[in-house]
Amino acid sequence: MSLIDLDVTHAAEFPKYPYILPAHWLAIDSKPKELFVGQRFKSREKYVFIIKRYNMNMSVDNKVTVPKSTLYIRECWRLAEGYNWWVRAAFIQKLQMWKIQKFVGPYTCSSTRMIEDHQKLDSKTICTCITPMVKDMLTIKVLVLIAEMQARFQYRVSYQKAWIAKQIQWSNCTKISIRRTMSYSDG
Repeated sequence: MSLIDLDVTHAAEFPKYPYILPAHWLAIDSKPKELFVGQRFKSREKYVFIIKRYNMNMSVDNKVTVPKSTLYIRECWRLAEGYNWWVRAAFIQKLQMWKIQKFVGPYTCSSTRMIEDHQKLDSKTICTCITPMVKDMLTIKVLVLIAEMQARFQYRVSYQKAWIAKQIQWSNCTKISIRRTMSYSDG
């Protein structure tokens, strides 16, 4: 028999102040290992990136079921088989942010760790991860980027995905450099 009182374990630490939230709930674009209701993001892209990273860390996969401009829902691709995992985020007009409003989990659907090319590890996600590396060295080798992604996510990305991500990031870096050069020459 357990001596743990379940009502006490879930009670607020300060019952006089029910509106006090844990600090990590208030952080914008926080990067915890778990998702939680109330988690906020500056943009939809940031939310999608965090969900993809969560999937890769958990070695699972899911699908988008509602991709609207103010609502975004992802669920386990095996939901019909009884694997009940899904997350819903909405754009909150008042805050001008995306916020996780509903989260049903944890993941009970398991898949074996993939060795190569996770579906969610696409060129956009890779591009987001390699930004500092490409900014520091525009001539960085694609194989170095592949090794970085493998070290970070335990998945080996294809050369094509890494090359496309590098080209996108390289293009962004050179556009910024050209704009700075033009602004200096105008002054």
